Amino acid sequence: MPNGQPTHREAVWTLVRQLKTFDVMAILRNAKGQNGLKQDNVSYYLRGWERAGYLSVEPCAQRGQAKVYTLVKDTGVNPPRVNVKGKPITQGDKRLQMWNTLRITRQLNYRELAAMASTDDQPIAVNDAQDYLFNLYRAGYLIQVSPSCNSGTLAVYRLKPAMNTGPKPPLVQRTQVVIDQNLRQVVWPRGEEVQGDY
Repeated sequence: MPNGQPTHREAVWTLVRQLKTFDVMAILRNAKGQNGLKQDNVSYYLRGWERAGYLSVEPCAQRGQAKVYTLVKDTGVNPPRVNVKGKPITQGDKRLQMWNTLRITRQLNYRELAAMASTDDQPIAVNDAQDYLFNLYRAGYLIQVSPSCNSGTLAVYRLKPAMNTGPKPPLVQRTQVVIDQNLRQVVWPRGEEVQGDY
């Protein structure tokens, strides 16, 4: 997916909010500029939102007639993150917790980040916090306030004000590519192409 474009999930949800009542084909007809968006993708999102209670379905007048959906619970511009069964998608929640902590805390090391970002439901492992800080520092999000030293003192970091790009946490992919979800672009390494629906 090219930089700067909404994800398929975001594009479908935007159309759901605009159309209010629709079927799968209405979404596809109105999804201009969404390369690679297929009927199966749209059906997946709509079924999940229906089962989670965001959409209702009108009874079909005839057998084989397309489902007609109506938006009944509008949560705003960000699409609900649920799977096809309507269950919340929790992947990425820990990164969100760490990102929110970085946005509100003046400066910290990775152990402090793990402790401050942890919740009872989503504890953050120390090595996860260390890895996230390392990748954000390398991608240019953080300033190193003080380095680590042999005495055991840990490096301390602070979020650069200019890199506080919004509420969505930067994604660190398995390939170590860092994607800013708010800017919808790759920030490290430079020149990489965003692939997939992030």
